[in-house]
Amino acid sequence: MVGVWIGLFIVACSAVGAVNHWLKRAEQQRIADAVYIYKKNLKKGGLIPRIESSIHQLALTELGQENPNLRLPRAQYFNKD
Repeated sequence: MVGVWIGLFIVACSAVGAVNHWLKRAEQQRIADAVYIYKKNLKKGGLIPRIESSIHQLALTELGQENPNLRLPRAQYFNKD
């Protein structure tokens, strides 16, 4: 009987680990998509929505690495609320 409980415990732990891994990958994909869209908006300029500061910094860092001498057009920000 103890063996059954140990087996169930191991299965439950591996399921929790798989769910955590899936959630982490989904969050990383969400951030990558947001950075990609924000970089396109920064290159375009004009009226763009405000975004989290961490995504803003990631986008600027990636743009700087891709094109060190890129001059971005002026952007005006608005709140999505």
